Amino acid sequence: MKMAEFETSEKLRGGFYTPWAVANFLATWATTRAESVLEPSSGDGVFLEAMSHLAFGPRKVTAVELDSVEARKSRERLDRLDGQVINMDYLDFDPDTKFDAIVGNPPFIRYQYLSAHSQLKAKNLYASQNLSFTKRTNAWVPFLIKALTELSPGGRLAMVIPAEILNVLHSGAAREFLLRTCERILVLDTDELLFDGTLQRIVLVAAIRRQEGSTQKPLLAFEKVTSDDFSKIPLSKIFDLACFTEYDVSPEKWMDGLLSAEEREAFHLLSANDSVKNFSDIAKVQVGIVTGANSFFVVSKSIADKYSLYDYLRPIFGRSSHVHGLSYSETDHLRNLESDLPCLFLDLNGCSWKDLPLGVRSYLELGESQGLQMRYKTRIREPWWQVPSVYSTNIGLLKRAHEAPRLIFNELEALTTDTAYRITSTLQPTQLTLGWINSLTLLACELNGRTYGGGVLELVPSEIRKTPIPILRDTSAFEAVDWALHEGTSIRELLPKQNTLIASAIGVDREILDVMEKARNKMLNRRTRNVGK
Repeated sequence: MKMAEFETSEKLRGGFYTPWAVANFLATWATTRAESVLEPSSGDGVFLEAMSHLAFGPRKVTAVELDSVEARKSRERLDRLDGQVINMDYLDFDPDTKFDAIVGNPPFIRYQYLSAHSQLKAKNLYASQNLSFTKRTNAWVPFLIKALTELSPGGRLAMVIPAEILNVLHSGAAREFLLRTCERILVLDTDELLFDGTLQRIVLVAAIRRQEGSTQKPLLAFEKVTSDDFSKIPLSKIFDLACFTEYDVSPEKWMDGLLSAEEREAFHLLSANDSVKNFSDIAKVQVGIVTGANSFFVVSKSIADKYSLYDYLRPIFGRSSHVHGLSYSETDHLRNLESDLPCLFLDLNGCSWKDLPLGVRSYLELGESQGLQMRYKTRIREPWWQVPSVYSTNIGLLKRAHEAPRLIFNELEALTTDTAYRITSTLQPTQLTLGWINSLTLLACELNGRTYGGGVLELVPSEIRKTPIPILRDTSAFEAVDWALHEGTSIRELLPKQNTLIASAIGVDREILDVMEKARNKMLNRRTRNVGK
């Protein structure tokens, strides 16, 4: 768990400010001719300045900002507006009227970094709206929910929102509440990183609050925009021309909204094929070993030599650099040893301190000198150096991936840390690992996973369980695919042949897998765009 003292002031404050072009783009659509406008987290006041330049701007503006320095900046940009900037926590703000328009860029702050008071306010807000609460939430979610409760029927909301609203589990409350309270919601997916100094990806959300008593199903649309569009195409035009689709009110993810209608139809058609199963129907997912200090308990050959640890070591893998193919064998392990990679697990279960050799004791004392025994996961163990739940399975899945996740046939039955998942299946390991390599399954990973800085894709167990996977009877291609990956062939290069194999196995035309591959490439490019720029 990251601690607040190690984060930047910008991250703790959630203060990554909106470019002028974006603020003007959103404010023009939402606040033109509005009687009353709310800005829940005004920051340096860029939305206020954008409103002040409108030919027919709002009559009355109320802005809220917790940081006193930023509140002062916001007030300086109010000179052409009739309004006020209130220096307080928006979660404490209690207006006596609703607003015709709400605009802004709510703070991106982890729940754990909020004050105890703000945490309680957020939790109570969820309860008041019958929304499922989680401590994994982020400040922008309760800000958005609260803003929607303060928007008049027919009113407009336009906000800069983290792209995780599309696919992260803790954002489900935001998705559900938008669908519950709004008649039309437009999500604009941007083609680049808009904020300096952060890899945080964002979307723009424009929504119209439903009228009282309306029973119409909510309409949701997704459009792609570039930074050039903000100054060239008014949001009103994009909104009017968007292709809206009826959605059920639920916290389900929205990633499939980024697919074309043809791609969505093909995805759902293939997923329903009798020879395609949800992962949970054929396999179980469990986290790997939680050590509390992977860099200490997972050692290299040189460390093992230095402290004479070999009698207490077991093979382990947990990084993509450890596993190049579809299998992890003794040959792979020996190569990792010779490369001095950390691939040995220190298993001291059943040992007592007095019976440990001097070298092992010295290594444990080194760990204690680094304070490892005081970490969250280690201090609840007695002794701290005995790690629980040490067992292996014959299939593994690395938690994070760059190009695509891979299931691994763990021939050596090596251990895995919590950087990988332990998989058990009713299928043979070669069936599951080979069948995983296809455009349908890998597209599902792109849709269900979440993206971290640098374009890394992460899957959690609940997402893995929902992944569709074709069932292969013929696994004769396993060795060839395994060898090709070991030799450096990319997943992308393997997919044409794999998709042909899968199409034949499940009785569909190869063309429908081509549609899946086009969609997978689109989502992959979206995830990895601008990485390193």
